[in-house]
Amino acid sequence: MNILKVYTPVFIQNDQLEESIAFYEQLLGERNDLRFLFRAGGLEIATVSSILLVAGSESAIAPVKEMKLALLVDSLNEWKEELIKKGATILSEPQEVPTGYNMFVRHTDGSLVEYIEWVNEKVDAINLIKNKRH
Repeated sequence: MNILKVYTPVFIQNDQLEESIAFYEQLLGERNDLRFLFRAGGLEIATVSSILLVAGSESAIAPVKEMKLALLVDSLNEWKEELIKKGATILSEPQEVPTGYNMFVRHTDGSLVEYIEWVNEKVDAINLIKNKRH
């Protein structure tokens, strides 16, 4: 049971995405390595290092804007069991998303956290970035 990556979400409007990607690439000295459309949520997602850019309209962002962290994990089901033991509240059961599976959890301190388990074939299929590095 491992946390593979910790992402800090940054919520922006659709028209800010290109500028935000460029800013974080320059600031962090790393390239944008994942970008995809999450049509069901009306969002476009991009990552630069540990920054998770979440672009969309105010109404599309509203359901997740409270999210403090996104944790990429190796086994969503194992983490679910462990989190329940530790007193966290599972807000959404593991569900299929474009990159694999996710669930939303309320930690005991009140923080809203997304847990994500990637399926590499799915990530490769939707990634709009040609030179992927995951």
